[in-house]
Amino acid sequence: MFTCLLDFFPVELLHIIFDHLWGHEIFYSFVNISDYVDRILLSYDHYSLNFQSILKKHFDIVCHHVQPHQVISLTLSDSDDTPGQSQLFLSFFSMNTFTRLRALKLVEIDDKSRSLFFDLHELESLISLELELKFYLTCYEIVPQIKRLILNDPTGSYFSMKTSIFTTSLLSHLYHLTLPYCSCAQLRQILYLIPTLRLLKISISASSFTDLEEFTIHYGDSSFNLTCLILSINIHSE
Repeated sequence: MFTCLLDFFPVELLHIIFDHLWGHEIFYSFVNISDYVDRILLSYDHYSLNFQSILKKHFDIVCHHVQPHQVISLTLSDSDDTPGQSQLFLSFFSMNTFTRLRALKLVEIDDKSRSLFFDLHELESLISLELELKFYLTCYEIVPQIKRLILNDPTGSYFSMKTSIFTTSLLSHLYHLTLPYCSCAQLRQILYLIPTLRLLKISISASSFTDLEEFTIHYGDSSFNLTCLILSINIHSE
């Protein structure tokens, strides 16, 4: 008669183990070991799902066993390693069912999966968001609740140095912001519209050192709440 030693582990201990593993590692390692362990898998509600560069069999096992309300972190990717993943994910789930989701990272998402963004405003627990700038422009409804925002622009085709990135103060509760690059004028706008910022990671593009000097003179004595600044500077000629 088969005896599973994990059946003698208290629930709390297995939950502690799960806290240090990705969701696909948990399911691939523990599912169908015993009825006791399966019940614990169903009761655990802190799954972090990272589908970036994941094997298809690991993706499938997660999608067949996890319940949306158990997930607190989700990474989806349509990169070369996992093409079409977002569409496949949406065939299993609707985004508005992830009621406890706190962090969402979207990598190279296909334009065909824009429906991913339609229901994000219903995710009241969502406070961390990473996505491409082209999709951010369609997500204004969820902006006020976000505390950590990372915007990427891998092709450089959606970011203009002469236009505003943020046109309203909807990001008034933001603590962490990462941008691929911006101008001195755009940085001034960011610091003005988002006074709550604690961490800023950004690359400044300026046409000359004069631009930077003017920015420093104007803002050098200003009081900001930043506790961490990661800055790179690119001087370019017109």
